[in-house]
Amino acid sequence: MKDIPSLLKVHRQLHDWSCSASAHEFIAKLHGKLNDSDFPLQNDPTSQRGGFQFEAFLNGIGFTGCDDHFLPPDALHMIARETSDGRFPLVSILTGLGTAATYWHIVVAVPSGAEVALVDPAKQAYITSTTAETLRLLRNVAIAVPGRDKIHLLTYRDR
Repeated sequence: MKDIPSLLKVHRQLHDWSCSASAHEFIAKLHGKLNDSDFPLQNDPTSQRGGFQFEAFLNGIGFTGCDDHFLPPDALHMIARETSDGRFPLVSILTGLGTAATYWHIVVAVPSGAEVALVDPAKQAYITSTTAETLRLLRNVAIAVPGRDKIHLLTYRDR
């Protein structure tokens, strides 16, 4: 696994629309499956879509994705298990509520010592640093939008 703070300094989100593509590239880079300077999804104009839509990319680097929804405590448990096993789940978080739309953003779960943290490749920074902060953010996401009480995660396994 690459050093997360170092990778955050060189990886970035290239376009407003490319948070999911950027997050997928980030985990590939963490696993050493993509060079730090490569942005194949973000440089592909057909990637202009949100969500966890890049199964072909994951398959191409040797992974199979699993898209699921969990209540915040269960999501945190899954994230903790995955990060302790050396994987970095993608997490859909709320970034804004508008009168006509709800805005979501994809971040990456990472270990932070013995804690569970979230990094945002777009901001090139940690957005949570501890397990308690991560759970608080997940709970806030779950209560912010009526009818969406579960956290949307993408985990993955070796093919």
